[in-house]
Amino acid sequence: PFLGHEEDFDTYIGTNTSSRKAGQLIADGRSCVYYVDGPGFRGLTVVGDMSPIEDLGIKAALWREGWEAYYPLGPGDPDFAVFHFRALRARHYHGLRVTELDLGRQAGARP
Repeated sequence: PFLGHEEDFDTYIGTNTSSRKAGQLIADGRSCVYYVDGPGFRGLTVVGDMSPIEDLGIKAALWREGWEAYYPLGPGDPDFAVFHFRALRARHYHGLRVTELDLGRQAGARP
């Protein structure tokens, strides 16, 4: 999920514009994403903020075949929302060990 962002853990997340979560993220972008490898007993919590993306070029680049079942108008469908997740810090869990990673960013600050 971090292709091209291995150093900063940023990612993009797509959802429905009409969803309750999209409205919540627009009102308050603070968020957390959790990745788990159950069989490996590993987890990664990434804390950051989300901001909506309106750039059709980014939406088109993220688009996957088959999504037209949900968004019939393609990447420009008004119900296709994309958010940029900007990571602030992360916590990795493996076995009984926890590793903290502060990415040195300020909440709400954008480059």
